[in-house]
Amino acid sequence: MNTSQATQCGKKIDHILTQQIHQVSSYIQYLSDIKTAISNNSTQQLNELLEKQQLNPELIEKTQQLQIDTLTEYGYELSDEGLNNCIKACNDASHLKNQKKILTEKLKELEKSLLINALIVEKNQHRVKQSIRLLSGHDLANNASSYSRQGNIESNEDTKRSLAQA
Repeated sequence: MNTSQATQCGKKIDHILTQQIHQVSSYIQYLSDIKTAISNNSTQQLNELLEKQQLNPELIEKTQQLQIDTLTEYGYELSDEGLNNCIKACNDASHLKNQKKILTEKLKELEKSLLINALIVEKNQHRVKQSIRLLSGHDLANNASSYSRQGNIESNEDTKRSLAQA
C-alpha cells in the first residue's frame, strides 16, 4: 500500500471506528436508561423509552459492511487480525489502535449491559408469575420454601405454609 492509499485507508477506518463507538455507546446508554426505568418501577419512563426505540440494528450492519468493504478494498482478511494488519499499515496507526481499543471496551460493556438487562427482565417475569400464582390461589409448595408460623421449616404437611401464608 502506498502513502496515498495508507492515508485514505486510515481515514476510512477512523471514520468507521468512530461510528461504531458512537453506535455501541448509544446502545449502552439506551439499555442503561431502560434498566433505570425498570429499577425505579417507572412505567411511564419505560413506555417512553420503548416507544422511541433508539436502537437501529440496520445502521450497525451498514457500518459493519463499510468496514468489510474497506478491508476488502485494501486486500486485508475479513477478521480481527485483518483489521489489525490494516491499522498497522495506516499512517495514524496509534490513533486507530486506540479507537479499536475503545470500541472493544465498549463492546464488552454492551455485552455486560445486555446480560444485566436480561437478568432484570427474567427476575421481574418470575416475580409476576409468582404474584399471579398467589393471587389465583395456586399452591406454591413446589416453587417456594415452606415455613411454620414460628418461621421454622416444617416437614409435617399439615403445618406447612408458603412464606406468603406464614
